[in-house]
Amino acid sequence: MKCPKCKKENDNNALVCSECGFKLQLKCPYCGSYNYIGAKTCSSCNQQLLKTCPACKAVNFSQAKVCRKCSTPFSTENGKNIPVATPLLTKSACVAIELINISSIKNNIKSQEIAQKVIAKFYQIFAKTAKKSNVKALKINENTLVASFDNSSSFLDSVNDAVEFTEQLDTSLDEVSQLLESKLKVSYKVRYFIGTFKPQQKLEITSAIALGVVDDIIFSEDVYVHLKDRMLFKEIENNLNGKYYKFLDQNDPETIVSELPKEPLIKNRTEIVGELVNKVEMAKEGFVVCLNGITGIGKSNIFNALKMTFDEDNSRIWLTGQCPFVSKNSPLAFFKSLLQNLFDIPVFNIDIENTKNKVTGFLNDKLSITDINMVNHILSVILINESDINNPLYQNKQNTYVAIATLFKSLLSKGSTVLQIEDIENIDNFSLEILRNLFDDGILKCDLKIFVTSNMDIDIIQFFANPQSPRLKEFLSKV
Repeated sequence: MKCPKCKKENDNNALVCSECGFKLQLKCPYCGSYNYIGAKTCSSCNQQLLKTCPACKAVNFSQAKVCRKCSTPFSTENGKNIPVATPLLTKSACVAIELINISSIKNNIKSQEIAQKVIAKFYQIFAKTAKKSNVKALKINENTLVASFDNSSSFLDSVNDAVEFTEQLDTSLDEVSQLLESKLKVSYKVRYFIGTFKPQQKLEITSAIALGVVDDIIFSEDVYVHLKDRMLFKEIENNLNGKYYKFLDQNDPETIVSELPKEPLIKNRTEIVGELVNKVEMAKEGFVVCLNGITGIGKSNIFNALKMTFDEDNSRIWLTGQCPFVSKNSPLAFFKSLLQNLFDIPVFNIDIENTKNKVTGFLNDKLSITDINMVNHILSVILINESDINNPLYQNKQNTYVAIATLFKSLLSKGSTVLQIEDIENIDNFSLEILRNLFDDGILKCDLKIFVTSNMDIDIIQFFANPQSPRLKEFLSKV
């Protein structure tokens, strides 16, 4: 059998490549037999092993709950996951912008020629921004324009591009509006719509965008379906043939604050890393640093550069756990990721016996954890099958917590420890519960440094403990 990655010839029964470690066979979740990577159905029981996402066409494992690429959810029928039949069969989103005070501009400017130039300038700004984003600018009517993002690699990317487009356009419109206000006592007042677009949907877009007010962004249902687990929305009451949403209003005390992600990295990366190095070296007590910003902005790279700085003298224990969106509903996914990184266990782990020996040796020799039940419980977290709802780790949460707490106590006793949490807004509830208990029980002491990344603006306090906890307030007051 030839490895598809490095082309090394392997035995036909090999599970992983002897040269590069690439996984060569996939275990059927139904009958347990092994199949070559890429097989769509099991050669023994003929059950489906792979399925295609209806939105972005990416290939997923048969039991995946959401698409690994675009996060489209899959439904379940007769115990089997199947793709949801969604109306979204395109990877493109659009931005529609409406100049809602066009009549006011015409009425307040005495010269109709100048009024038309002001309106034409609005068109020019939109077209210029569209050209920068490499998208086409379309005109629905006199005051509504559309830009369609059909060159993105996935639907989520096209939505991100659409949101970024609105921010760029806002900046340009604000600059001109300030000049118009000072000279002509008028300005541009706009509202936005983000969704999918087809030529026959012009009426639907103009009706939906009218549900908003100045600077509002109205989202279509297909966008909401893809983002509802990442951001906070409020459905808008309407009489239209469809559902529409907006971000929760931060000025409404009855709702939770949720804003469009803003880039926090005003300083350059080198400056931020330098400041964090000084903070770690000078701090006598613990602290929390949280970087918020959209995906791809470089948050993790900053913390990774910081880690490399301290790796040179091996003076600190660095614990890193990821919280990818797809694991949000998988209990203990965060702590499984953290322990895999701590013990250098590959994500797709087949050599179970070697893993057990490696982890047991580390726990016994490095951390002085020799109790066999404790060792087995820690191993169970690493080797957990997230799809098994009857797993003992879920049934006996107290034992699971004691095992993780014991591990943290031992690590903290060895010296300065750093905990890095990636994309904390996606942390699973079981891991979050354990994290909060570690704080409440005083195990995460005030000499622990915690670095957190998030793809959205968050209140970091909510992820650690009860906001009224005196210990938490004392800890976070040092941020």
